[in-house]
Order: sequence, then structure tokens, then C-alpha cells
Amino acid sequence: MSAPERLPGDPAAVRRTGRDYEAVAQALHEAAAEIRRLSAETSTARSGAVAALASTAGDVADRLGKLDTRYEVAGSALQTYAGKLEEAQESASAAKDAYDAALEQRSRGSRWAEHYRAAERAAVDEAEREDAASSRRSWEREEADADAAMRSAIDAYEGAVAHRDSAAEKAREAIDEAVESDGMNDSWWDNVSGWVSEHAELLKGIKNVMSWVTTALAVASFFLPVLAPFALAAAAITVGMSGLLAAAGEISWTEFGLDSLALVTAGVGAVAGKVVSRTVTSLKQVRVANVAATATTKSPVRVVTGSFNGVQPARVTVQQKGRWAIEVMRADGVANAKAARIFTRAVAGRGGAADDVLVQRGLTWLTVARGASATNWSTTLAQHGLTQVEDPDGLISDVVTGRGQGLLGSIAGIDSGAPSLQVTSGGGGR
Repeated sequence: MSAPERLPGDPAAVRRTGRDYEAVAQALHEAAAEIRRLSAETSTARSGAVAALASTAGDVADRLGKLDTRYEVAGSALQTYAGKLEEAQESASAAKDAYDAALEQRSRGSRWAEHYRAAERAAVDEAEREDAASSRRSWEREEADADAAMRSAIDAYEGAVAHRDSAAEKAREAIDEAVESDGMNDSWWDNVSGWVSEHAELLKGIKNVMSWVTTALAVASFFLPVLAPFALAAAAITVGMSGLLAAAGEISWTEFGLDSLALVTAGVGAVAGKVVSRTVTSLKQVRVANVAATATTKSPVRVVTGSFNGVQPARVTVQQKGRWAIEVMRADGVANAKAARIFTRAVAGRGGAADDVLVQRGLTWLTVARGASATNWSTTLAQHGLTQVEDPDGLISDVVTGRGQGLLGSIAGIDSGAPSLQVTSGGGGR
């Protein structure tokens, strides 16, 4: 048990704050009433602008009314708490005074009781010893009474503290209930959007940097396909930041649409590239079977592989390298450019229904990849303010608005899986 002490706090200051809150509540109440009166006077006006103003004024009055209740409850709760705090401080002060007096009494009783114990031990006759013993017992009783008074003072002090804490908790609950029930609090999104607005310039700068990083990785992935996932990840980060800024009103939704389209087209290009790669593998298997069926060679795999490799560029001269680079850019990557040559130039084992289906599917998905790449480049240039986006087929607007038309909207109708083919010995040329 701790010794009683003065309770901290300034009831007068708390009471003044409560009165100030009640004064604010009264001012809000009067303002809301005046706004409602003015709104009623203008509600019959024929002007659309005046009618809109009247409607807005009504909303403002309602919000002021809710704030009025909040401040009124807070003011009343604080004033009630001020009274309880004052009572608790008075009780605690009385308990401290009683404790201090009992402590002094106990000290005095203990001191005299010890004095008479010594006298009792030093007595030379029975009468003197009995007189000292009687005085000792009297002072021991006073010491015990003082102990009881000290415990009582501590109990009173703890009661005062509990009285203060209970009053504070009731005031807090009343204010919290008023604040939570009036519908005026910021939502989690209000807090997020507020933070975004405060740091908008920094976030825009980071978004722009990520946009350039995405562009650089996209270009590099044409020649180093291993970088494609990093380009997609950078595009996703850019879109996420763009969406956050657009939702907070810091950039337009058109800009967000361009960022999103860059991600979508990059993803479509990646999917198309995988389908083209699988198609080349299936085509090779079909053509190996066709060559084997002719029984003109012992190594059909070598023949077909040589045919596929033979149509690839030598890339010896600068001119040849330049032409190849253009093919790569148009096909959205080295692998697609090589596949395009295989589909259109390789002849060993060509022929048959299975071969025709695979070639047609490969060329279709190459068209998808080229379209995605072209859209992505157009979008990227527009993002960086280098040119205007030309959208003659409505591709960008369709993607942004979700209508799903144009190239990207038609992708769902293209078979993306490898067909189940029954390879027959139909033969074919080399």
C-alpha cells in the first residue's frame, strides 16, 4: 500500500474547457438554424443554381448539427468530470492529512512504548516495574490505533483515486460514443487518400521513374527474354501507384488507363510469346513425323532442325544485323522473330492438316504479339509525352472502359492451348 498524496489535475481548467465546448456547440446550433432558415427561403427559387445552393446549404446545416451534438456532449462530460475530480482531490487531501497525523501519532507511540520497555527492564522494585509496564501498554495501544488510522486513510485515498478514474472513464465513453455515432469521422480511405495527397509529388516522381524503368526493361526483354518478368513487375508497380494517385484525385483516370494498358499489353505479349514457343515445338514434332513417314532419311530430326535453323539470319553484315533488329522489334522479341521465319520459310516436313493448323495458330498469335507490342509502344510514348496516342480501332478506349472489343478483347476467342493432333503419315516436302 502506498502512502496517500495530493491528486494532480486542475478542475477549474477542465470546467472552463467544458464551458468552451458548450459555447461552440451553441454557436454551431445557431449557425445550423440560420442556414436552414436561409435554405427554406431559397427553396422556392426557380433558378437551378439557387436551388443547388439551397440543397448544399441543407447538407451543411446537417453536418453542423452533428458537430453541435459532439461538442455539447463533450462539454457536458468535461464539466461533470471536473466536479468528480474536485471531489476526488478533496477526499485524497483529507486522506493524506489523516494519514500524516496517524503517522506522527504512530511514531510518537512507538517512541514512548520503547522508552517504557527500557524503563521496565531497568526497574529495581516491583512497583516501579508495574508502573513502567502500564505506561508501555498505553503507548502500544496508541501505536496500534495509529496503524489502524493509517490503513483507513490509505483505503480512503484509494477510494478517491477509483472515484476519479471512474469519472474519467465515463467522460471518455460519453465523448467516444458521441464521436463514433455522428458519422463525421474519417474512414480508412480518407486517411489513405489524405496521406497520398500529402505526398503526391513524391509518389508521382516515383511513378514516372518506374514508368521509364518499365520501358527500358521492355526494350531489353526483346533481346533478353529473361528480363520480361521484371518488366511485368515494374509495370504492375507503376499501375498500382497510378491507381492510388487517381483514386485520391491527384492524376486523371485517363493517365491511369494508359498505365494499365501498358501492363495489359505487356501481359498479352508475354502470353502470346509462350503460345508461339509451344506452337514451334509442336510443329517440329509434326514435321519430324512427316519426314520420317517418307523414309527418305535416317535422321528426320536432324533434317527438320536444319530446316528451322537454316531460315534464321546469318547476321554477318551490318545491313543484315539491322534488318534482323527490325524483325525482332516488329515481332516483339527474338523468339517471336525466329518463329515467324520458321512458320513462313521452313519447308522440311511441311504439309498436312496438323501442320496447317499449327502454322495458322502460330501466325495468329504472332499477330497478337505484334498488336500488343504496337499498342504498348504507343501507350508508352503517350505516357512520356512524346506523341499523341492514335487509336483508330478503339483499342485503348475499349480496354480502359472494359468493353473488351478490338485486339485484346478478341484474344479470349483464340485457342491458347496446344491442339490435340493425330499425326498421320501424310508425307510432305523438305
